[in-house]
Amino acid sequence: MTYKIASPRFSSVLYALCPLLCLLMLLSGCAHYDYSLLKEGRELYERQEYEKAAEKFKEIKQEYPQSNIVELADDYLKKTEEAIKEKGRPVKEELVPEERPPEPEEVVLGKKPEKLLTNIFFDTDIKEIIRNLSAETGINLITDETVQGILSVRYENLPLEKVLKLILSPGGYTFRRMDGYYLIGSADPRSPLFNYLSKTVYVKPKFLKAKEIVKLISPSFAPSIQVNEERNMLTITSSPEIIERILEDINRIDKMPRQVMLEALIVDLSSDARKSLGIDWSGQSGKFSGSMQDLDIAFTYISAPALTRQITAKIHALIEDGLASIKATPRVTTMDGEEAAINIGFEQYISITSGPVTYPYTTVQTIKAGITLNIIPFISDDNLITVKIKPAEVSDFVETGKEGLPMINKRSVTTTVVVKDNETIVIGGLLRKKEVDKVSRVPVLGYIPILNILFSKTEKITEDSEVLILITSRILETSP
Repeated sequence: MTYKIASPRFSSVLYALCPLLCLLMLLSGCAHYDYSLLKEGRELYERQEYEKAAEKFKEIKQEYPQSNIVELADDYLKKTEEAIKEKGRPVKEELVPEERPPEPEEVVLGKKPEKLLTNIFFDTDIKEIIRNLSAETGINLITDETVQGILSVRYENLPLEKVLKLILSPGGYTFRRMDGYYLIGSADPRSPLFNYLSKTVYVKPKFLKAKEIVKLISPSFAPSIQVNEERNMLTITSSPEIIERILEDINRIDKMPRQVMLEALIVDLSSDARKSLGIDWSGQSGKFSGSMQDLDIAFTYISAPALTRQITAKIHALIEDGLASIKATPRVTTMDGEEAAINIGFEQYISITSGPVTYPYTTVQTIKAGITLNIIPFISDDNLITVKIKPAEVSDFVETGKEGLPMINKRSVTTTVVVKDNETIVIGGLLRKKEVDKVSRVPVLGYIPILNILFSKTEKITEDSEVLILITSRILETSP
């Protein structure tokens, strides 16, 4: 085996780095040594070995003046020196009952100032921290097997229960004060201490349904909540901390919902009226929006309030001329996100004969037709209204088929548009056919009673018409 001797230049560099390497080794070896000294001093203090504890606290102040625990070590040193002085004082003779001075008022009233706790722990088992608290306060702190974990924590001048909240909250643990002791654990149904560490509250929402609130709350809280739909009530069973958080979320969610008034104007226009209405459906006078479904020329059209007034005025003029008719002017109020339904129609009854030829039987069925609107409004924070129409449908009876069944003509449009408050959505292109009686008369003679039978003729004709639907959305101001 051969050895290669390093060059003199390399050796000089190595010798120069030696002090730096030694310093790094010293610093790494001393890392957190100040915490170890504090821990040893604390243990000596609890065993009432005050002189040895004082040496540990003095060593921290002398050797680690820049440490962040110097102030804490100084506080312990003052307590230790005070304990040494107290230990060296002679014991006073017990006063006879007649000479005992009157007790202070706070003792007479049974009020004793709670001891404030100060300490620091670095990467310490949580159970060791709890044992330290028990020893320092003289109160039994009983934990279940779920309590575990490593914790770094510092607290100053805090009462016991605040310290417990500080060290237990990160792990999701809780506590309950019993008669002279505390139970500590997890408010989980699987924990043997669940019945002691949990409590139950009942919440009846003011505005929303209980089942709706559960859907809006974080799923992590779902195991703690039960819903009673019949009574519209929530039953919450968990730790006090979790219950407080759930109640805060419910208070933010359970607000009075905003409401929207939907005003509709449904007009039947003749073919001549459509031509004379004079509205530019291309979108130049308004904003074209929406989608077409199963229609020839169905569309939606958003109209500003001023333009809506012009359209309404023209429609009333056509009504006076007999070229248009108002089918309905429904008005409905609904909550934000809730569906509103408008139905204007009629029913026709038909009899259907079925069964074998020898034993036929007849049933009566109802067929509905007319105008149906299903509308869901959604209000944004900046008062824009998203209107979902699903669908707007127009249906009517056309004729009866060979088998005696009616034929129904349907036109519908499904659309979603965004409008401002008080803007109007115009839905057009919903064509329909209707039968009307057309009377032809001979001048003069056709208008004379009795003679008009000979000099006039009545015939049924089918006429095309268009249903125009105007929907105006208005946000209602509601007081809380």
